[in-house]
Amino acid sequence: MTIISGTRFDDVISATSRQGDILKGLVGNDTFEFYGMSQEDRFVGGRGDDTLTGIEIDIEAAAFETQALGTTFVGGRGVDTVEYSISVTLPTLKLSSFGMKLNSVEFRDYDLTLTGNYAGPEDTFKILGKNAAEIVAIRDVLLLSDIDTLKVNLRGGNDTLTVDVGSLDHIFVNTGGGGDTVVMHSSVDGAVINLGAGNDRIIMDSYHRETVKAGKGNDTIVLDHALWTVHTDTVTTGGGRDKIIVGGQPIVTAPLGNVVDFNAKRDKIGLAVDGNGTKPFDVVYSQQELTQELATNPDAYRTEYWLMDNKAGTLGFVYNGAVKEVLDFGGSIALDDQNFFKVDENYGYDFLL
Repeated sequence: MTIISGTRFDDVISATSRQGDILKGLVGNDTFEFYGMSQEDRFVGGRGDDTLTGIEIDIEAAAFETQALGTTFVGGRGVDTVEYSISVTLPTLKLSSFGMKLNSVEFRDYDLTLTGNYAGPEDTFKILGKNAAEIVAIRDVLLLSDIDTLKVNLRGGNDTLTVDVGSLDHIFVNTGGGGDTVVMHSSVDGAVINLGAGNDRIIMDSYHRETVKAGKGNDTIVLDHALWTVHTDTVTTGGGRDKIIVGGQPIVTAPLGNVVDFNAKRDKIGLAVDGNGTKPFDVVYSQQELTQELATNPDAYRTEYWLMDNKAGTLGFVYNGAVKEVLDFGGSIALDDQNFFKVDENYGYDFLL
């Protein structure tokens, strides 16, 4: 048995071909690099935010192959993460430690690559999480699989889900309890995202029809209509003090979203602007209001602004006199300046993550 120790700084500590070693990070935000043949090693993070990386798992048929079987990771004080890189052909994947012994490890980071043939009655890939803080990235950038439907149930914990699997017919996501983050890159004909309890965050970056149910908690929902130009999406805010971020350039061919249960007393809408102010923040509540303003101040004329029609219950973007509907609240509503706030040009990933 060999003991390999770090320092009080941020160290990168690599395992060797020997089995049964003890690797200690001591102090600092350390990175442990797993070596494929070093089974039964013991990684001890110590103080700091430590990460164990380099664990590759190949899952096919009814079994899985992992070289980490019997390995121990004790995170220690701080926010610690174990990272798995998984190639999967099974139609159902249950997330776990995959044979590792974990102690005081706050996050489990799963990078999933779909490579299997999912042809069958459902053409469905399912992911079942545990009551833990899970970071899950699902990828099929080479389009190796023929998946049509993706079902994800992450259960409890503060989870992060990123979906980038090309074009799908359906996605069903239940994040469960906890403060969860969902980032959608896939083109989906129909997605249903149930965020559940907790202060959740979601970025929708897809082309088609999605339904987001925020549930309880103070949730943040980003609608990026630089891409959302095909079908109208539906957002149910539910309980809590929710924020809907309207990003991108608001020149859309279809309404961006139908908003259900928006509470004018506690919910807010963020409008994206950049450092040069080229994305306007001006909100006008009637054309009459603008006409009256121009009568006393001709310099107030602008070619682009937001029009909040409380009577119709719609938020539109006016460009050179033409109104493009962006949000539909499903009937009359009473919004004012208290319901709107500015979001900078990094309204998406930098704003949330």
